[in-house]
Amino acid sequence: MYVFRLLILLLMLTGFAWAGCPADSLRQNAPRVSTPSVPADPWLGVDKGLHFVGSLMATVAVSKSMQRFAAYPASRSVAYGFGVSMSLGTVKEIWDSRRPGHFFSIRDLTADLAGSMLGAYLSKLK
Repeated sequence: MYVFRLLILLLMLTGFAWAGCPADSLRQNAPRVSTPSVPADPWLGVDKGLHFVGSLMATVAVSKSMQRFAAYPASRSVAYGFGVSMSLGTVKEIWDSRRPGHFFSIRDLTADLAGSMLGAYLSKLK
């Protein structure tokens, strides 16, 4: 019980810490030669399907594991599964935004949200 709460708290704090980190001074003061172009981010790309399925699987796995092994009620375990899945998706997007050539994608988070919602629904079924 406490392990899952600590895991969720750790994931949230890690995400907030990465989001609040300032860039190093060399990077801030460096002159920009050219602005990088933002790559296409289609709504129906393979990447969105992977985000959808990954979030769905994470939500169901955490939820069903908590129901089976920790004897949590379905409503509470679904909430934890949803939270863990969305936290992982958010941390992944923050990590992508810090990598050269990658960017933070709201569309990826939307696919994560849709997968997590379907996973939450499926986790409540017997």
